[in-house]
Amino acid sequence: ASPRAIAPPSTRSCATRIGASIPAIIGSYILGFIKDLQGEYDEALEWHRKGLELARPLAGFLPFLEVMPLGGLGAVCLDISDRLRDKTIEYHGEALGLLKTPMGAPGGGTGWADLGFCAYALGETQIAYEYFQNGLTIPSTQMYVQRPRLLAGAALAAQTLGLTDE
Repeated sequence: ASPRAIAPPSTRSCATRIGASIPAIIGSYILGFIKDLQGEYDEALEWHRKGLELARPLAGFLPFLEVMPLGGLGAVCLDISDRLRDKTIEYHGEALGLLKTPMGAPGGGTGWADLGFCAYALGETQIAYEYFQNGLTIPSTQMYVQRPRLLAGAALAAQTLGLTDE
């Protein structure tokens, strides 16, 4: 028997109905990330777009919530095809702009990891290493949850750069 499919995003979720956007944004990111890992790219994009749709109205006072879906969208685009490189750069450029602000920086745990792995895949190893280091050192809401991912990425980039002692 095949594993039970995750239902596509619903605008009628309980969190959405009661006005609790943050759990829905984080949940959308996690489900998008899982679908990306499973190779279900259409569904991954759908989940990340839903997360961004929920995060946009909160951007005036919680801009870090946009970082997760923007990072996820860019990562999925690059996983689909190198021909979507421009979309990856567009999404990640917006996320990077937010990460450089005090109110966007809390999105760095997932953001720096997504940006780092995509920069590495695009051959920008030094930039990837810097992104992973940012994720490991700049305080953020997900930095400890994402620590294994950030350490793995930093080690991969360090090895490529010949910085294995670090």
